[in-house]
Amino acid sequence: MCYGGEEKEFRILKDLRFKLNKCPVRYIDSETLEILSLYSHYKNGFLADTGGLREQSIRYLMFMDFTSSVVSAFERELMGKN
Repeated sequence: MCYGGEEKEFRILKDLRFKLNKCPVRYIDSETLEILSLYSHYKNGFLADTGGLREQSIRYLMFMDFTSSVVSAFERELMGKN
């Protein structure tokens, strides 16, 4: 949900909080959104470029690793609440 102009605190993980005065999606540029959209494919074993792991860009691999870490931490936190 987006809040026009009103500052709201957002919490991604237990210890990761930040305040924004516009929709968080507006902070994501088109390149980041495109890479983020590849995460579900990565999770299912499909890579962005042809070939194996060594043929992928380091930037892509680092982004997938970071995204995977955040998603895993978020899932662990959710499981702890149940």
